[in-house]
Amino acid sequence: MTLPLGIIHGEPADVYHAAPGVTNHRLLDFARPNVPLLYYRKHVTKEAPDALSSDAKEFGEYLHALALEGEAVADSKYVVVPDVAPKRPTKAQLNAKKPSPETLDAIAWWKNFHEVNAGKLEISGADRDLAWRMVGAIRAKPKTRALFDHGKPEVVARHQMASFTIQSRLDWFNEDQDEWKRPLIVDLKSIDSLANFERQFFSYKYYRQAAFYQLVVFETLNLPGAYPRFKFVAVEKEEPFQCLVYTPGEISLDIGRNEVLADLKRLKECYDSGVWPGTPDEEMPVEVPERKQMKGQDRS
Repeated sequence: MTLPLGIIHGEPADVYHAAPGVTNHRLLDFARPNVPLLYYRKHVTKEAPDALSSDAKEFGEYLHALALEGEAVADSKYVVVPDVAPKRPTKAQLNAKKPSPETLDAIAWWKNFHEVNAGKLEISGADRDLAWRMVGAIRAKPKTRALFDHGKPEVVARHQMASFTIQSRLDWFNEDQDEWKRPLIVDLKSIDSLANFERQFFSYKYYRQAAFYQLVVFETLNLPGAYPRFKFVAVEKEEPFQCLVYTPGEISLDIGRNEVLADLKRLKECYDSGVWPGTPDEEMPVEVPERKQMKGQDRS
């Protein structure tokens, strides 16, 4: 698959995700201990399935469309299932030889609904209302809202390396450069509570994501010595629906950048050699944890 390089506007999400380029998500698969083989089977040969969709992922995509692309775009992609919709018929009901009148009415209702809204993804009224509460929290803060005054949503940055391409789909990208020639990347995160953001910044490896996105844009634009600016906009999906902007610190970004560059180097070696190692072909000793051993000795 040959895709354009550089900064790309308007590339459909399914085209981006089908592209073979190395993304932050894929590099995290590679970074898992001793399993370049996992990356190879998921992202090179496609033998292993990639992450399955989830309700949380689908809601996040709707929130991004509404918050970043606007209501008109969200409405063109999604349809709200009305509260009066009948219960969706089960497979058994659809295949029944003598379905009940209620089942026939439900089948007809859903058939018409799908025909009228062909090509659109479904969202519940509750999720639509929740997304609007979160968008309202972002728009209620002038400085946060101002981050989205200039730039474009869902921008792809793609750069050809020696052995593979690297790519990122940026939630928001403002190419206007500051006095140090740095454009701006903004990433939107939903979270149960802002009190958990610092923990998730580490445990979900947001620091690596920020460093990877910076690297892709830096290489794509051939920036003169300064990595792009990067900000997370985090918004709660529960009361009181608070919103806060986080700027990753330079120490965290340096750690993320070192990890990313080390993994990209190892990945290049795998691509170039054609060797994708898994676990070693040897016996390994195994013991209970040391503290458990000490407890057992205390009882003797």
